[in-house]
Amino acid sequence: MWDKNIDVIPSRLNQDAPIWRGCSMSELIWLSIACLGVGCPLFSLLSLLVLGHFLFGMAFGIVGAIGFVYLTTGLLQKFKQGKPRGYVSQLIFYKLEQYGLYQSKLLRRSSRWIVGRK
Repeated sequence: MWDKNIDVIPSRLNQDAPIWRGCSMSELIWLSIACLGVGCPLFSLLSLLVLGHFLFGMAFGIVGAIGFVYLTTGLLQKFKQGKPRGYVSQLIFYKLEQYGLYQSKLLRRSSRWIVGRK
């Protein structure tokens, strides 16, 4: 009468669940690190040059990073819609390999394979 297997148990999931605006926790962490890593030094340098105070730029950088993560997750959500799981990460690795920044493990060439003996 009762089935022993419950389909909604989280330990049975094979992929990360979307946490906020269609992004998983690992995607949000990477976006936050990238936005803070770029935003804080950039705003700090601009604040030092314009206002003469370094720490104002750090505050602007943190607030700017939060806003940029909000905007980026919305764009990423629209980009991921209708695509298979893992498409965006493979596209990022493909572009990084194209510019010589990453050595991909994906097979990217197209040729005719002949299986046979010589």
